[in-house]
Amino acid sequence: MSSLASSSTDREKIEQAIATLDAQRVVLGDEVVDRAIASLRQELHSKSQNVAAQRKQATVLFADLVGFTALTGPMDAEEVQELVNAIWDRLDSTILAHGGTIDKHIGDGLMALFGAPVAQEDDAERAVLAGLAMQAELAAWISLRGGGNLLPDALAALHMRVGINTGAVLFGPVGSRGEITAMGDTVNMASRLEGAAAAGRVLIGEETWRQVSGR
Repeated sequence: MSSLASSSTDREKIEQAIATLDAQRVVLGDEVVDRAIASLRQELHSKSQNVAAQRKQATVLFADLVGFTALTGPMDAEEVQELVNAIWDRLDSTILAHGGTIDKHIGDGLMALFGAPVAQEDDAERAVLAGLAMQAELAAWISLRGGGNLLPDALAALHMRVGINTGAVLFGPVGSRGEITAMGDTVNMASRLEGAAAAGRVLIGEETWRQVSGR
């Protein structure tokens, strides 16, 4: 069997395992299922590395921390790294718990995907719920003063913008290292929505709104 065919078979097995776990929520409980599915999604993301780029319907989420530079100005590099890791650990977990995949971290921002590599009927809803939950998580973290000795005034200036858009993407390996990502106008619009969002808010595109309105 060729490596490409083998990779495709492995992906199908993982997708089947995800579907089986999702059907066992009543028996196993949401927490157990979400944790297991999150791990499988990340594995599936890496398996896609040997698969040709393909068009998918997906929901793209961009998030960016506002006021992070001012907050970390007096810190040294190690402290900044520790702080950003503490924040994204919480927010990454929120995305994974809602069925998303972390596409990449970009300094004090991130890009996440819902519907790639695996699509579900409610990907847009999951993404919006994840965005709202991320805002709540950040607010909770700030209320704890970041779990450390950060100055309240500096923390008060820390916010997050979230932009979400739904549509067709080209999903697959990019560049000489074969990095797996999504590309296209849907991704670009999600990034622009994040940039246009008010601090502390989630701004969604028209197609995302169409899919979640009334729910």
